[in-house]
Amino acid sequence: MYLPLYIMAALILAYLAYLVFSKKGAGILWAILLAASSVILLYIINPNLRVYSMHGFLHTAITNQILNGLIPPPNPFLAGEPLLYHWGYHCLAAAIARILNISPPYAFAVINTTSLCAVLFLAYKISGLLIADKKANVFSALFVVFGAFAGNIFFPEGIGKRIACLLSNLIDFRLGTPLFEKFVKMNGVPLGLVFYLLYVYTLIRILQGKGTKLNAAILFISVLGCGFFYPIFIFVIVLGTLLVCAAYIVIKRGVDLKKPFLILCIISGALVPLLPYLFSISAGLPRINSLFALEHIHSNAIGVFFVTFPLLAIMYISEDFIKKINKMPLFTLCAFTLAASFLFIFVHLLCGNEYKFILLIKATLGITAGIALRLMLHRYNKFLVFVLLLLFISPWYSCMHWNAGLMKRHPVIYEECGRQILYRDAEERELYEWVNVNTPADSIFFDTTLKIPVFAKRQLFSPRDLRCGSSDPGYFIGIECFLEMVCGYDRELVKSRMDITRDIYSPERSFIKHDTEDFLRDPGEDVYIVARTRAQQDKFKGQGLKQVFTTSGGRFSIYRPGGLD
Repeated sequence: MYLPLYIMAALILAYLAYLVFSKKGAGILWAILLAASSVILLYIINPNLRVYSMHGFLHTAITNQILNGLIPPPNPFLAGEPLLYHWGYHCLAAAIARILNISPPYAFAVINTTSLCAVLFLAYKISGLLIADKKANVFSALFVVFGAFAGNIFFPEGIGKRIACLLSNLIDFRLGTPLFEKFVKMNGVPLGLVFYLLYVYTLIRILQGKGTKLNAAILFISVLGCGFFYPIFIFVIVLGTLLVCAAYIVIKRGVDLKKPFLILCIISGALVPLLPYLFSISAGLPRINSLFALEHIHSNAIGVFFVTFPLLAIMYISEDFIKKINKMPLFTLCAFTLAASFLFIFVHLLCGNEYKFILLIKATLGITAGIALRLMLHRYNKFLVFVLLLLFISPWYSCMHWNAGLMKRHPVIYEECGRQILYRDAEERELYEWVNVNTPADSIFFDTTLKIPVFAKRQLFSPRDLRCGSSDPGYFIGIECFLEMVCGYDRELVKSRMDITRDIYSPERSFIKHDTEDFLRDPGEDVYIVARTRAQQDKFKGQGLKQVFTTSGGRFSIYRPGGLD
């Protein structure tokens, strides 16, 4: 399994050596090809990484609702409720799946690989605005995606785990995650980074007075894209832009107001069509847990220092750094770094999701640190610089090594056929195929597992209990955390739904609560109940529920409510 990784590591090592020791120029193409090949190789070696992908079944279930034509999508685990989670990323995955006739996990893989190439290219272009040195620009792109920063937990074997355990009382271990890790699993960060970096690049171009009309349109699109695909990054865009515009006005002493006014008008105009979407996925409820809480300020401030210190040290050691780069683009990157740092330190989000702001700090600082390391070649021994480069770019291999074995031990319960994810067990597959063919796209199911939204593309009335999913392949998150902490649904709503589900599957011979009995007599919807055991089948027959399907071996049955005794 690891032989292809060793070959890739040798190619990466040779490429980095070429960048340091060769006197010839260097473009970004080889870096893009090697990075994309690394992701594709991981998906080939470990298909579970692509399909299960930590929370992969959650994302696949949401995408299935969009493939069913339900836009905006309902929550597949809380039927009929609007999805209080950003679904732009899933909408794009559904479009790719439909066009290319591939499964959602393959569509997400296409997005990840394409986004990785785009982020490398945009980091390279932003670096080019700071310094006209192609090798320095390549170094910047590599630092943004693969930079180890500090606290990298993806070292082979157990070294990283020991480091993480030692530091876990001080900082969130996720702060050490290199950006490359986000490009190998299902999440909206890769697309968010693309539009974030596109925004920063275009903003600098406008301030430089280059192609204002075209760049104004691109700036507008980048705000829309960032807000639609990964809304949390909008906060940094807004605050960073305000800092840049305010400083620009002060530096120009109020003489040249046209550019900052244009930028603020563009970003305001882009936010207007975004507001209905942003309001719909939050239901008017902020995901902010606390502001200016001292306990979080302390730990998060340590986290910022911990992550940024190695890069700041490189910039300090490189004496030519400040002298040789363009000041205005550098100032812009510093403003966005400060904006992300401020939000990370002083804003505490549910589930500690403020760590996403750290990713943006890494993106902007990585650009400048890459240039600084390249300039060190003019003053320091090349072998020393090569060793430093290997230390900082180590996640390129260590992340691959980590993810090549991640989730390999979990059984493969799926097969992919076109846009479908099929269940591997033949008889259970019959169940999902019948559901797909014979029930409406918006029908509601009761079940004791979380498989229906993934393999049958239908909605669950509710999970049976809050522990569902916490250790299941493809979820690895308690459904309570997703529904209440991530999405923000009212606890009473979730509890009342689960009470009915638990009551239906109670081993008692009769339904216990009157509201459950009333619901089953006249649900007013296309409602189905899945029986996975003989005891459940006997209970539902005894209660007068109508059996509408049984698999060939009799292991699984589906019942419809109505006509209770």
